[in-house]
Amino acid sequence: MTRLPGKPILPIAPTEDEHGNPTVCRVCSMRAFGVGVGYQHRGDKDPGYLCLECAALIETVRDMRRFDLYELKALDGCLEELGAIIDERGISDLNHFDELDAKMMCKRIVMAFGDTLRRLLRSEAPF
Repeated sequence: MTRLPGKPILPIAPTEDEHGNPTVCRVCSMRAFGVGVGYQHRGDKDPGYLCLECAALIETVRDMRRFDLYELKALDGCLEELGAIIDERGISDLNHFDELDAKMMCKRIVMAFGDTLRRLLRSEAPF
């Protein structure tokens, strides 16, 4: 993931707006409401608002972590793999993939994440 100027490199935007109102779920990015996992530490400025479905799992969600910088960088490998799949197939509209092709594409992307993460940790850490 490429950092945008003035924006943190996080997969999910802050869960509240400038007025403290809930915006997106900390876990899944769906629309949040007024229940959150709370501030995790003193420096935390985000209450971690949740959507209805994730709020039902609050005990589990509270202990979940976000992707670290290595994992976020590994997502770039997933994007490269997706581009390679689209180039190979010559199909950019995923609606034209049959079930087997869609599953194989997902498998290749998941494998690319792990492969890229291992490569980064072996050769480029720390970056």
